Amino acid sequence: MASLTEELVKICDELPSPKAEELVKFARFLRAQTKYGQSNGDAAWENIINDARPRPKLDAFVQESLADGQSEPLDLGRL
Repeated sequence: MASLTEELVKICDELPSPKAEELVKFARFLRAQTKYGQSNGDAAWENIINDARPRPKLDAFVQESLADGQSEPLDLGRL
């Protein structure tokens, strides 16, 4: 890991300041995306799915969809 860090420091030193700042911003973005081995998007969806609060609009949509009866399987050829 130290060699990667050294390489990044060397690259940043060789880049013009605005480009080095972009590289640092990108590294921060990657770090934020990979916390705890999953992307923040995955973690956010897990939080939403596990949230016990009622979702009346979603419940109504599900009930309406179920009342319509069985739907056809997705036919990719008709898309």
